[in-house]
Amino acid sequence: NSMLILNDYTTFQFQPTQFIQLAKPLALGGYLDAVGMQSHDVTNYSAANLKRDLDNIYSQLNVPIYISEYDIGLTNDQQQLQNIQNHMPVFWAHPAVKGITIWGYVEGSTWITGSGLMSANGQARPSLTWLMNYIKQNPKQ
Repeated sequence: NSMLILNDYTTFQFQPTQFIQLAKPLALGGYLDAVGMQSHDVTNYSAANLKRDLDNIYSQLNVPIYISEYDIGLTNDQQQLQNIQNHMPVFWAHPAVKGITIWGYVEGSTWITGSGLMSANGQARPSLTWLMNYIKQNPKQ
């Protein structure tokens, strides 16, 4: 009853073609249940490009997509917030996206500076506050 999910990095901005080439034979052969899109590479990536990439990946692989390791490595609270406000609605609304994993939500606990949504003492950054409100106001069915 397990699923096979191919999870890889730099799949949006830097190597989407290579990822699709790797996954396509598995997906078309029925061996792949889903793909995981590590999302360290979407900082300052537009919502339009993100949607285009999700549409392309899904149209070529026709398997569910899981957003994994999503983070925005920016120390400026407003810039981080703007990125998350641009990306999360695209992920949330896309019919192929079946799950989103926030990666490294505690500031200073990852290899990516500025990726945390809360400080080590538990203080929420604006992005975390916005994200919790967004999820509350937009429940998934």
